[in-house]
Amino acid sequence: MTTQSQEGQQLTRLRGSVLRTWVPVLLLLATTGLVYGRMLQAGFVAFDDGIYVTHNRHVPNGITAANLRWAFTTLETATWQPLTLISHMLDVEMFGLWPGGHHLTNVIFHVVNTLLLFVVLRYMTGDWGPPLFVAAVFALHPLHVESVAWVSERKDVLSTFFWLLTMLAFARYARAPGIGAYVAVTLAFGLGLMAKPMLVTLPCVLLLFDYWPLRRIGTLARPWQMRAAAKLIAEKTPWFAMAVASSLTTLLAQRGTESVISIENLPPGLRIGNALVSYWRYVGKTVWPVDLAVYYPFPHGGIPAIQIALAAMGLTLVSAAAFYLVRRAPYAFVGWFWYLGTLVPVIGFIQVGSQAMADRYTYIPLIGLSMIPAWGIPELLARASRNEAAGVLKKRLRVVVAAGCALCAVWSWLTFAQAGTWRDSLHLFRHAADVTENNYLALANTGMALNGKGRFEEAIPYLERALAIDPDRAGTLFDLAHACESTGRIADAIALYRRGLAIRPGDGSALTNLGRCLLSSGNPEAALEALTQALRYRPDSEPTLSNYGVALIQLGRVRDALVHLNDAARRYPANADLRVNLGIAYAANGDAASALREFEAALQLDPGNEQARMNSQILRSQPVAGD
Repeated sequence: MTTQSQEGQQLTRLRGSVLRTWVPVLLLLATTGLVYGRMLQAGFVAFDDGIYVTHNRHVPNGITAANLRWAFTTLETATWQPLTLISHMLDVEMFGLWPGGHHLTNVIFHVVNTLLLFVVLRYMTGDWGPPLFVAAVFALHPLHVESVAWVSERKDVLSTFFWLLTMLAFARYARAPGIGAYVAVTLAFGLGLMAKPMLVTLPCVLLLFDYWPLRRIGTLARPWQMRAAAKLIAEKTPWFAMAVASSLTTLLAQRGTESVISIENLPPGLRIGNALVSYWRYVGKTVWPVDLAVYYPFPHGGIPAIQIALAAMGLTLVSAAAFYLVRRAPYAFVGWFWYLGTLVPVIGFIQVGSQAMADRYTYIPLIGLSMIPAWGIPELLARASRNEAAGVLKKRLRVVVAAGCALCAVWSWLTFAQAGTWRDSLHLFRHAADVTENNYLALANTGMALNGKGRFEEAIPYLERALAIDPDRAGTLFDLAHACESTGRIADAIALYRRGLAIRPGDGSALTNLGRCLLSSGNPEAALEALTQALRYRPDSEPTLSNYGVALIQLGRVRDALVHLNDAARRYPANADLRVNLGIAYAANGDAASALREFEAALQLDPGNEQARMNSQILRSQPVAGD
């Protein structure tokens, strides 16, 4: 009886321990899913989603042998990332182009990554509370919204999945070395590099973990054992080689797509200054995560020297403190250098893109920062409570836990709100324009998104502000011209199209639009000239062909217009505008019956075509020749 009673008590304690361990973890995972659940209602955004999914030549076709070959050989996305491209194809197989399905995959990966992070840190350290806090920061912090809510950042959540699998496999290898365990680490690491080259710093992080918490390099008393360190570096030589190969491939891809900003356009001094300051800007947004944006403009006007000096001094002092605390607080040493090191590929020494920094770059580095308070606060409380009564430490820890829960609640709300800005392009870029200054990209894209929704009056101020920052962007000039044309400001539109064409003279679409505006302003000669140029670049453009016919009509060259428009209508029989203009040409030539036939054909193609309806009614009200 005694033995059975003892076994029952042990089983009860075990169940209690499991519940205490896993119920909070499951609550964290459920909260994460709820916070990001609104992404199922979000759409794709006009910022790389076209490159990766919607307008990609291969991904929308799903998994095929040809597409798989393309995924493993292409560098079109400025990075070699076949697994990421294949994951997008798999989404198409499951969800088609329903954006909610693509968002769902990102959310699932983020939830799984949260669980993996907790498991890895608990397995390595044997602790429970600190790994749970690190996992909570990872799951709920607003800085991570960009990586989860942006379909194009599948590479972030997917590569981090393999990063954490690599760490878990490495922890098992460290406990029980063997060929099989080593191959598992290598395989997971290789798959991660095939998702995103951000993993190139992982071998260095594994060296940090060799010191703490795995204790493979040295002890608290003797942290620097060079012989052991050399052995462990040699152990990781194949992984370092894989990282170097991935880095070289990435540089080759980015130079091939002109993603890397040249030294002439961005001098080394400005790059280094921005990098130093950005380290602290990331820390600042970790502590106070407000005014987050999809794009932070690079400070091309320069950064005050005092800011750069203070940033450099701060990094030096904190790094020195981390070395000083390497024995007493090894987690601070590991966490700080995890943060510094994993940001190196994206901090801007080699500048890719025009952004000063990006929230998505913190997806992995923030783990290191969060490790410092996760282990540091409990240790500080334990030291402060050494001479106190036995229950004092527990009470203080309960206060810390309550504060941590409150912080998670705040993060959850901020993350929920930030995820809402990703519902569509308009909300995303307008939010960025509102919370940043001199943000050309956010302003221009907000104007473009408003144009796309037909809200031209609202678009004009955003586009004008964008051009005040950078007046020589042809695309923005064309967008503003389109908005002006749509609001009746034809003269302004003509001037803007001409400014843009002086910068980008071979833009067939802009030439067509200019020709249309010139027709509206009563200048068919200039319109015909612009449309003739447009046809050189877009010989098969239906709007260009249609407007060219109108110009011929306005110039009195009706027979030429009939020949041209008949040919165009034969090539594009489903184009209602061509039919309308052909009808106008027939009417101008005195052939009312043929004109009526074309107007009625246009109405069959487009029942809402008011010009065809009006012209048809006019002709029906008049006697037709031959009746």
